[in-house]
Amino acid sequence: MGDETTAPKSDFRTILLTGFVSLVVGVGSGLLIVYLTEKRPKLTYDITTQEVFPGRQNNVGIFALRISNDGKQEIEQLLCLLRFSQGEITERSVAGIPESARNVGGSDREIEVTVPFLNPGEQFSVHVLLANVSPPLTRPSIDVRGKGVLGRAAQRDARSRNPFTELLSVAIAAIATITTFAMFTSRLGGGRLTVRMLKDILNPTSHSGDQRDTVAFALDTKGLLEDAQVIREWPRDITYWAASDVLCSRWLRSTDLAEIKKALGALSLLLDYAAIADESRRIVLLNMAKLALASGDRDLAEKYLTSARKTKDVIVAKRIKADPNLASMIAPDVV
Repeated sequence: MGDETTAPKSDFRTILLTGFVSLVVGVGSGLLIVYLTEKRPKLTYDITTQEVFPGRQNNVGIFALRISNDGKQEIEQLLCLLRFSQGEITERSVAGIPESARNVGGSDREIEVTVPFLNPGEQFSVHVLLANVSPPLTRPSIDVRGKGVLGRAAQRDARSRNPFTELLSVAIAAIATITTFAMFTSRLGGGRLTVRMLKDILNPTSHSGDQRDTVAFALDTKGLLEDAQVIREWPRDITYWAASDVLCSRWLRSTDLAEIKKALGALSLLLDYAAIADESRRIVLLNMAKLALASGDRDLAEKYLTSARKTKDVIVAKRIKADPNLASMIAPDVV
């Protein structure tokens, strides 16, 4: 029996279908976003040179800016304005676009380049030489814009990345996430998924760490230090339902009612704190019913037993039938 419990096959199919639909919707939405955004103009710029070289009489600054239309739509009325806070512009030039298709102006510390239009995939560079500068060369104020679009600093690796390649990466990541989730829940639940487990993983409200440590935490919290140490030193992996079996057996051999009350408190804390699947929870509740009977609290035992039997479970029914004390609490024809 796995620790994290059985779920109806319909739940398993529902979760897989939900994951598949989510993946399709996510990828489809991504494709639509890529399609829509690629139709919009995309104006980028990046600094290719920003250096200071020592001269015989003064330092010379060299600055170069590359401007690109990375979208799939023509950009009209493009303007590039650079303002330098130091030095004096001695030379200025524009490369990558015909002289007849541009206009260059400005002053000693400012250069303005206007271009009637820039086709998709086209780019050009603005080169500036400055005198009387000191290292390091201060970055100028950069204003790049076109009709209906503002220029943005280009990402270093953006040019080499295809949007569909990025989308494929997202799809692979989504598949990997679903696979990891399936492996995780398989490990917890013997290959079976529950809706509650899915919710807990997507929006965790319970602890899903090592089960020995989680059980030991609950025991420590209620003062059952020796029992906590026993669980921590257990020689193999132990499931929640198996841990409750081991501990219940130890506690039932005890005649100390105070210890049994601590035990009930520890198991109650465990159910509230840990990410335990439904079948395991039902078995823990059965063990709590046994402990409540041993403490003389039949009403509490009936409460735990009723909770364990809320969902029809063959394993739970067999366990009740095998335990005379629990079986005596239920009519023979309904066990």
